[in-house]
Amino acid sequence: MVYTPFVENDKENGVLITVADITQKKQSEIDLKESEKKHKTLVKSLNEGLWQIDSKGKTVFANSILEKMFGYSKNEMKGRLFLDFMEKKYRREAQKLFEKRENGISEKHTFDFLKKDGSKITVYLSTSPLFDENNNFKGALALVKDITEINLAQKSLKESEERYKSLFYNNKTVNLLINPETKKIVDANNAALEFYGYSKNEMLKLRITDINILETDEIKKLMQISVEEKQNVFEFKHKLANGQIKEVNVYSGNIVFSNQTLVYSIIIDVSEKKKAEKRLKESEERYKTVVSNLPLVTFVINKNGFFEFSEGMGLSKLDLKPGQVVGLSAYDLYKDYPDVILAIKNSFKGQALKHVVNIRGVIFDVFYNPLANKNGKVTKIIGVANDITESKKIE
Repeated sequence: MVYTPFVENDKENGVLITVADITQKKQSEIDLKESEKKHKTLVKSLNEGLWQIDSKGKTVFANSILEKMFGYSKNEMKGRLFLDFMEKKYRREAQKLFEKRENGISEKHTFDFLKKDGSKITVYLSTSPLFDENNNFKGALALVKDITEINLAQKSLKESEERYKSLFYNNKTVNLLINPETKKIVDANNAALEFYGYSKNEMLKLRITDINILETDEIKKLMQISVEEKQNVFEFKHKLANGQIKEVNVYSGNIVFSNQTLVYSIIIDVSEKKKAEKRLKESEERYKTVVSNLPLVTFVINKNGFFEFSEGMGLSKLDLKPGQVVGLSAYDLYKDYPDVILAIKNSFKGQALKHVVNIRGVIFDVFYNPLANKNGKVTKIIGVANDITESKKIE
């Protein structure tokens, strides 16, 4: 209320009272204070940096989070261009992006800034333009999130994935990545494509059950064993694109890739090796059959004096069976026959020699042939003993 004296003929006759309704004004002042209070509370509760710059790009406001982030106080930042806190190589790009704020464009960016101590900090900026009541551009507001550690982790992960890809794709051995749930082939290196005879697109349409000739249920069972790491080496038969069957050794292990557990398999073609082993076994069987049916004794003694091999019909004359003395010491077995012991010792010295020995009434003509390694050291003796008892009787 406003009180004004009422004067008439130089005489105060009363008071004029003017009353104005300011309820709305008072409420507006209260609302403004409440809004400012809420704004301050909001700014304080933010877990991210808050950065306000004017139309020239100069800092108007920085909250305490941004202070800690950059290592500068509010007063040190106030009035300085936001570009001052960036490396020179980023400033031109950042300036162009800032100019877009004048057109009312809000954007998100990632930039490297320099802290007060000179170290780098990678931040994620969510920027919005600011306009006054007359729609004049007055600057921008940005939420600033420190993603330095996240960025480093992502960079490390990317480098790790790049190393994996290099090792995987450039590996000369056959490599497959398999989803243990679906059994689908997730990836295959160049060596795998060449070995199986499929193109990359064809290969990635296959499941391991299309290649492994085992029954599907058996493959699932073995795949689970691999996932549980109870076994990591397997022998399989794999079918190529042309229908040919190859014998393979598979070395499997788990690998986490893109948050998914996959089975990493290294496949070694052992078809030729298996064929060679089969031929060798057949050859040994033939040799053993021949030797076993000859009236001879064929033996092998290792460097420690133990029998590794003992075959031939001549063993029956000594009341022995083929292989019976394998694992026994020749020095112990023939300790009562000094000529035999001496012959074995001389043979291990590199002498190929022959002598006649009478063992329990059976006369043998024995030949000792020393076998040396690449360094010239004798590691084994191969011997052949021929029963000459009857010929000696005739003589």
